[in-house]
Amino acid sequence: MNGKSVEASLQATRRTLMIMWFGFLAEPLIYALLPWIVSAEQVGGTERGAGAYWKWGAYFLAVALTFASLVLHRFLLSDRQIKARLAIEQVEADGAPLGSLSSSEAQLVSLSRYYLTSMLLSWGPNSCVPVGGLILLFMNGDSRTVLVLSALAVVLNLLAYPQLDAFIERVRNLSYDAGEI
Repeated sequence: MNGKSVEASLQATRRTLMIMWFGFLAEPLIYALLPWIVSAEQVGGTERGAGAYWKWGAYFLAVALTFASLVLHRFLLSDRQIKARLAIEQVEADGAPLGSLSSSEAQLVSLSRYYLTSMLLSWGPNSCVPVGGLILLFMNGDSRTVLVLSALAVVLNLLAYPQLDAFIERVRNLSYDAGEI
């Protein structure tokens, strides 16, 4: 067994997760600063401004993306998906382990990469939540909507804080029940 290789790989995945999470967390904060960065004269908007349909559309888009983010996160990291992934990884690890790693270690490294991918897929919709507010900001200078939707995106990102160690423990418990890792 090469526990140092596995721990080094897991540490690299943890570091990548944190860097990506901070990036996704910073994005809506930057959006929230846009009303102050861009002066009201520059944004101005049209005489007519954006109607109520645009505003409700922005909120509907935000709710749809919030729902998509939460469902993706919950689905991809569900026990059922993890067990299915364990079965897939068991077949792949039996055929060709990663380098000098045992099949269980290769499985663990591969599952940590699956976790990284799952987190990225659940964070993606979060970064799109404030986009409707940005559209309204540039259409008619409405800064409140971008602030509200940016705050929602920050909350979603805080709820999806990366917890690789807890995921690995969950995988070990699930695989222990199945008699694997």
